[in-house]
Amino acid sequence: MRNPMCKVMLAVCLFCPIFAFADASSETQPKPAMQDDQQLALPSREQVQAQLEDPCVTQRNTGEMEQCSKTQFAQAEKELNLAYQVLLKKLSLPDEADLKYSLVKKQLVTAQRAWLTFRENDCRALETYNAGGSIRSIAYLNCMVSHTEERTKDLQEFIPGGL
Repeated sequence: MRNPMCKVMLAVCLFCPIFAFADASSETQPKPAMQDDQQLALPSREQVQAQLEDPCVTQRNTGEMEQCSKTQFAQAEKELNLAYQVLLKKLSLPDEADLKYSLVKKQLVTAQRAWLTFRENDCRALETYNAGGSIRSIAYLNCMVSHTEERTKDLQEFIPGGL
């Protein structure tokens, strides 16, 4: 941290909650929050620095908010693709008399392609609606994350008992 005031504010934020609940006017001694043999587990300097650098934690400006949304979308997209591939693999069984796996798989592929088009168009509409604002790309990305997480859940629940 370059600014010494940031260090002071960080220390205040970390230690003030510990003392905030102490009642100085009480005649009895307050019970210690910890036993004598316990130690207060504070985050390491590296952990604090990592949190301060994580745009999903800090979100100090629209740039960091957008970066956070991009990270969340990448993760959601990864989970969607995994669920889709697992489901396709489960549907690669030989057809049975009462269950045509090949037809189900073909219909699922068609539905997924249509869903991708729907998701893109739906979220582009939201982005266009917010075209005059600085959050338009954040609105688009958050929409993409929301739709992607919901679709992942749908794919995971496609087969009773889940994937």
